[in-house]
Amino acid sequence: MPDEDWPGDGPNIWGLLGRGLLTALVLWLIYHLATGRGRADFEVRVRRGQVQCRGRLPRSFAQPLSEFLVGDLGIADARVMGARRGERLHLWYRGKLTQGQKQRIRNFFLTRL
Repeated sequence: MPDEDWPGDGPNIWGLLGRGLLTALVLWLIYHLATGRGRADFEVRVRRGQVQCRGRLPRSFAQPLSEFLVGDLGIADARVMGARRGERLHLWYRGKLTQGQKQRIRNFFLTRL
């Protein structure tokens, strides 16, 4: 009987794809656990010019923050999430914000909290 290539003799593409996806998932999980993302201490949501604050933020901080985000920066829709890790404040964002807006928000939080 002559040697014929059987379909199962080559590399298993589905096995390779599955291992690649599993590796990517594990790396993503390690990154998020290491940076603390996904475990926000607070969230500030701006929707259609209305600001909602959730989590560990002083109530007295909500009004100046709202005026700053909507009045000064003109943000209509965005989310700002943050967490304190020791002495450091980590912020991450969702929505269409420029780098300048992100920096101003970061400065606002650092000078007021």
